[in-house]
Amino acid sequence: MHGHGYAPPPPPRRPRTAVLVLLRVFFVALPLLSLGFLAWISTLYAAIVTRRPRDWWAFAATAVVLVVSFCFLATDDTDDFSTPAGTTGMIILLLNACACAGYFLYADIRHHRQPPHLGHPVPTPPFPTAGYGHPQPPYPYAPAPAP
Repeated sequence: MHGHGYAPPPPPRRPRTAVLVLLRVFFVALPLLSLGFLAWISTLYAAIVTRRPRDWWAFAATAVVLVVSFCFLATDDTDDFSTPAGTTGMIILLLNACACAGYFLYADIRHHRQPPHLGHPVPTPPFPTAGYGHPQPPYPYAPAPAP
């Protein structure tokens, strides 16, 4: 009946700094080293981790830009993409890779910098009051110092 009350919820588990650095390096290097062909993976990871509508829209925009660049590259008949359509497709693909790497860093750093969301507050018992609602007189004697 007179227990300790409700225990506070445990703090959410945050990944270690080394794991965050490795994930950031991987998801930034992936679009750049694949020349933009795998740029959508970084924005997809950011959208899954943050669960914000803005990040899902960024992922959808990345996918659309990737399809547009593939359409430009598909119309080029040369091996080295030297026609204007091929050059435009490669420029779009490389700019998309740089934009995805930068946006991933922005979204991931912003997500891990925010304080954790604790959800609903835990009810706490009120402070104890004086017995039966009667005010208590102040204690007239000061405590004596210990020898």
